[in-house]
Amino acid sequence: MSGYERYELALAVAAVAVLIGAVAVYPSEVPTDYQREDHQRGTEELETFDLYAPEKREVSEDGFLLRESAEDSFYEVYEKNRHDKIPNFVTSDLVLHAAHKLFSRTLRSVEEDYLFPRLLGLSTQMVQLSREQHNTRKGSNWEEGAKKVLAFFSVARKLLDDNWAPPETVRDLVEREVYLIRNGRRVGVQGSPLAGYRLDYSSFVPRGHYQEERTLRAYFRAMNWYNRVCFRLKPGRVEEAKRTGME
Repeated sequence: MSGYERYELALAVAAVAVLIGAVAVYPSEVPTDYQREDHQRGTEELETFDLYAPEKREVSEDGFLLRESAEDSFYEVYEKNRHDKIPNFVTSDLVLHAAHKLFSRTLRSVEEDYLFPRLLGLSTQMVQLSREQHNTRKGSNWEEGAKKVLAFFSVARKLLDDNWAPPETVRDLVEREVYLIRNGRRVGVQGSPLAGYRLDYSSFVPRGHYQEERTLRAYFRAMNWYNRVCFRLKPGRVEEAKRTGME
């Protein structure tokens, strides 16, 4: 985590603690007798800010002003105010921002430290099991199906570790599928070499916090592969074909 991220996360935690504490301890002490002279004293201090005349008039009439900021986060606004010795007005939307930051950080930690290793282990084990299954089904009606199952788990395994080499029998199929997934933004909707139907490969483009780390990008693509891709049953039209499919 960068220094910027640590500072912003700490700010978010502190904001939640302070605001929740304020609500819990002082539930009935919201000022209701706001005096006009207090407001007037505040507007006299507006000369220290770089405001246009219409903006000053809006503050004088309404007591506040909303305008677009060049900053991208609460951290930047508060840090700039600290530097300029301007008090911060902590708004309620900071609680929502803090909740988002806390959830995102928690989810990211769980995915990196817990879910990714287990997904890698699961995929590795399933590749091994499906390879054994494919070897025992050679020459039978199930050989092609077993090969597709092996390729299916090999795609996920390859997405999690680019240095991993897929089994020779499905290597070409896996490499073609992985290429489409990793170039999803450019290729868009294409026929899947493995699934046999059209997939929107742009859905495999990492977004949000999944863009930040190689591990998270790999996790996002592999999970999407498991979530989105399936084998659709195509039963035969005659009784013999139906029986063959059930053997």
